[in-house]
Amino acid sequence: MLIDCEHAAEICNKAQYGEAGSWQIVQLKIHHIYCGQCRNHASKNGKLTQLCTKADLKCMDPEKKKKIKEKLESQT
Repeated sequence: MLIDCEHAAEICNKAQYGEAGSWQIVQLKIHHIYCGQCRNHASKNGKLTQLCTKADLKCMDPEKKKKIKEKLESQT
């Protein structure tokens, strides 16, 4: 029933993206009761996710990225 911090981090990441099951969330909540470090990590990770969502970040076009990479490599 008790999980280690590494497993808690995996579940935390899954939970933020809606991929964690109910039992995993229960295990994570129990872990957060006694582990302040993981509790703080989850809080900061949640805030970061909210900021990224709010910022509406976009990825660079793969073709443009490839051209920049080639240009940088040719300069060295």
